[in-house]
Amino acid sequence: MSASRVWIRWLALAALAGSTGCSDTQTPAPTDTSPGSANEDSADDTEDDGADDDAPARDASTASKPDAAKPAAGGKLDAGPLKPPADSHKPVGDGGANDGGASTSTPDAGQAVPDEPAVACNPADKKPDPKPFPAENINRYKGMKLATPTGPYGFVIETDPAMPESTIYRPMKMGEVKHPILVWANGGCSKDGTYFSKWLMELVSHGFVAVSDGTPNGTGSRTLGTNGVPQVKALDWIIAENERPCSQYYHKLDVSKTAASGQSCGGLMSLGASGDKRLSTVVIFNSGMFEPDQKIYGALHAPMAYFIGGMDDIAYPQAETDVKAINNVPLFYGNLDVGHFATWSEDNAGEFGRIGVAWFKWKLMGDDAAGKLFAGPDCELCKPPSKWKVQKKMMD
Repeated sequence: MSASRVWIRWLALAALAGSTGCSDTQTPAPTDTSPGSANEDSADDTEDDGADDDAPARDASTASKPDAAKPAAGGKLDAGPLKPPADSHKPVGDGGANDGGASTSTPDAGQAVPDEPAVACNPADKKPDPKPFPAENINRYKGMKLATPTGPYGFVIETDPAMPESTIYRPMKMGEVKHPILVWANGGCSKDGTYFSKWLMELVSHGFVAVSDGTPNGTGSRTLGTNGVPQVKALDWIIAENERPCSQYYHKLDVSKTAASGQSCGGLMSLGASGDKRLSTVVIFNSGMFEPDQKIYGALHAPMAYFIGGMDDIAYPQAETDVKAINNVPLFYGNLDVGHFATWSEDNAGEFGRIGVAWFKWKLMGDDAAGKLFAGPDCELCKPPSKWKVQKKMMD
């Protein structure tokens, strides 16, 4: 495929965000009806509830699941609040900007945080509080029933005046563990920070904090390319919040365990951010560079994973090129024959959500049980009944 043809097809992916996902100045991409094309994903979108034309394709089984319920404010569902295990205790503090619960030591990610007296907030350091964004207000899921995330910590979606172009996802129960950090960029180059909310709600319910590019229900799009600046800016902000006593994140984050990740166009953005030395891992979903970039490859320094939707994924050739060129960091490469938008529209992001959570639990929380999916010649994704096709470099 010619380079110009690749650009046309990827610009079609940027149009996947629809009327709320493209800037007014963007020229619509030509229709592409080839297998795995953006047009195929757009056709899937029409099967959704129609509340938002740029919504990810909906899994037909979602609404009929008996445990599904309509989302409500603060990460609660109609069936009642998200239910943590019976032996878990009440969230530390009230989640506001004055919430303390700081620790004098930094335990490993995912480890319990010892109690200590809260540090007083200097009024001069006080900033406007973050504002909750109820899950029921996400345009693309209005009228749909969302499955409860599977992690024990629940979720809260927020906006913060200090990061006006981002959407923040955090556990409902903050401070019980040191929370690793994810900075996320969206497919379609979308500046809608709730575009991948099914995935991000699932992830943070397992104890992570995620900063997604774009505002809730945001419009417009980023330029297609390896622009990692938004994710680096998000990382700068959330790490600084960990040291600000007035912040709800004060000493609740594990700033030594951070990741950049994104889907499609967001994967390109994550590759642009991948050279940041603070990152502990980089995960590329359904993406890869149009042309090999030795500067980006040479700056890689942390374990990586590429998860692609098989040969029908429009990004498959680009991912193949990247994987062949990367020889300086441990690399896991998994393919599942589900196409470009993979399982992101399914409950809790489906199989791609499951393996994404497992990878981050392994690399950012030291969870060896989660690592069994990827580690060793007999890894769980490497053998039947798994349908993943796996390659590994500098691993095992």
